[in-house]
Amino acid sequence: GTSPMEAEPVVGGSAREEAVEAKNAAAAAAAAINMSSEHDRIFHQDAIYHGGGPQRGFFHGGGSTRELLQWLRANGGKASFEVGEVCPGCMRGALATADMKAGEIVAIIPQHLVVDLGPATQTAAEAAHEWARLMHFESGERGTLWGRLMGEPVRGTPSGAFKATWAPFLASLPPWDEVLSPEMWDPELIAAAQSPEIAAAVAKAKLAATAVWTDERLGSGAPRRWEAAGVRMSLPAFSHIIACISTRVWDQPSWAHGGEIRSHLLPAFDMMNCADQGLGGAGGEDGPNVEAHVPDEEGGFVLIAIRDIAKGEEVTTNYGQQHLHRPDLALLGYGFVPVREPPLLSSIDLPPGFADGLSPPHGAPSSPTLDPDYGIWNGAYTAQDELERLKSIMRGFPTTAAQDVHLLTVQPDWKMRAVIEWRLGRKRALNSAIQTLSKALAAQAANGALTTAL
Repeated sequence: GTSPMEAEPVVGGSAREEAVEAKNAAAAAAAAINMSSEHDRIFHQDAIYHGGGPQRGFFHGGGSTRELLQWLRANGGKASFEVGEVCPGCMRGALATADMKAGEIVAIIPQHLVVDLGPATQTAAEAAHEWARLMHFESGERGTLWGRLMGEPVRGTPSGAFKATWAPFLASLPPWDEVLSPEMWDPELIAAAQSPEIAAAVAKAKLAATAVWTDERLGSGAPRRWEAAGVRMSLPAFSHIIACISTRVWDQPSWAHGGEIRSHLLPAFDMMNCADQGLGGAGGEDGPNVEAHVPDEEGGFVLIAIRDIAKGEEVTTNYGQQHLHRPDLALLGYGFVPVREPPLLSSIDLPPGFADGLSPPHGAPSSPTLDPDYGIWNGAYTAQDELERLKSIMRGFPTTAAQDVHLLTVQPDWKMRAVIEWRLGRKRALNSAIQTLSKALAAQAANGALTTAL
């Protein structure tokens, strides 16, 4: 027999209306891709990063997580975890090095190791611009941040004076081929998503990145400051910085700015994976086991255990805004799709008015934690119109679930695999919702017929 995820949903509704919807969706996708064509032209033409090398990326990885944690501890920090595989073949994560009770301090990052990127209301591209500004132009007693990171000679400091402090952090950031954000999506990835909504979100992010890169968004008609200083900052390099920020940023209050929520890079803290608070509950078995705090005016960040943690257990936090559990938001924001059973609908497939809609996670509103309950008789979404809406989405896919499964067995590129895994999970979630809603409507109709007969 055919598995539920491979079964074709029952076709209904007007074929003419479906054709119009399909045509409009295709036009929207084409328009979105055309919107970002200038970004892509510059992106692929200009592949030189700061320093004149041939690489497209800005950071080159290769750092040891052990060196990163040693650097943290040597500079006044604390980390009661190590970094390793959370299970055989799984992604890396933070693993507790000792038993800890609820309320204990798990990790500390002192203020001088925190990178403040500005108000959390700004976009990831604007935060990247701020980081580039700090790295190249913001001088002080210890020289530029770039000099501190790279250990290069800076005015007023001996050569390499800060290399031991900042180089491990720089080396811990992912290289070009190990990170994915909307600014780095190419036309092949956009097409593979099979979604005009994803295409529009990617185009919006690319346009924002290009505008900030050319200083248009910041309202400056002068040449870019890094070019004026003789520094070559290509659009690919700038996009790489955006990706490293958007996949690692922490939005927390700042005492130095009157409690304003600001974006920060917290070295070593970004090694922790997210346990979705919206699904597991704070401190629950499936929820995070630590919380971040800003203790006082001295600044810095402290991780506190919110339940007992056993030695060897993964140390997890919550990335905030309840967006990671939505597959499309996770794909756009972090470049991967969390596995959920049963699968959840993508935010773009939720009923109108049920969700805030698709938006890149950095600075995005929260998304509803749960899907509509399609199994409730006479519920708000237990309606034939809603069933037809879900079926219409399913009919719009150019590939079947079975074809997607096959593609995953032959696709070597992890970024393309992530996109295919998302669209396959999207179909599974839609098919599950269709089946649940169909059963509820059938039961409703049968109950109504029985009532009428009686």
